[in-house]
Amino acid sequence: MKGNADLIIKYPDRVLILDYKSDNDSVINEEYMPDVLKEKYEPQLKLYRHMIKKLYKVDKEKIALGIIFFSQKDITGEFLKGESVRVRYTEIV
Repeated sequence: MKGNADLIIKYPDRVLILDYKSDNDSVINEEYMPDVLKEKYEPQLKLYRHMIKKLYKVDKEKIALGIIFFSQKDITGEFLKGESVRVRYTEIV
């Protein structure tokens, strides 16, 4: 597995790791999307957590993980009108 965390925010008492994803899962029903994103990307984000824990010497419990999903398509797979973008945030525990 290889990749890069898209955004790491280090607060005085915690760290937030965000990874951006786009369009690959856009046709999944909104109700199931958080579970699908977690299943697909949780191992990658947990690896980022492990590395940040070592780098910043922060307890695992103080490192939050999340996915920001961007799509130019609606839930049927059709492109949205104009320059609209659908955005969803999913927290990985």
